[in-house]
Amino acid sequence: RKRLRAARKAARRKDRKQTHADEKLISKLQPGLGLNNPYEKRKLREELQMARASGRVTDGLEDEAAADKEYQTSTKFFQ
Repeated sequence: RKRLRAARKAARRKDRKQTHADEKLISKLQPGLGLNNPYEKRKLREELQMARASGRVTDGLEDEAAADKEYQTSTKFFQ
């Protein structure tokens, strides 16, 4: 019974974490898309979930660490 409860809680945490990540992604989108409307936000979140479920969403690699190491000072940038 304890294992079942822990599994349910883990699933709930995973779902909550995914929803939070989707909200964060939606908040980074352009404000000109009408995303200050809560119904549009909800619609976009549902579309994102459906696309992710069907495998149409791919995550890109973040390689910002390498880009930051190239130019640590402005003098190196402007050479």
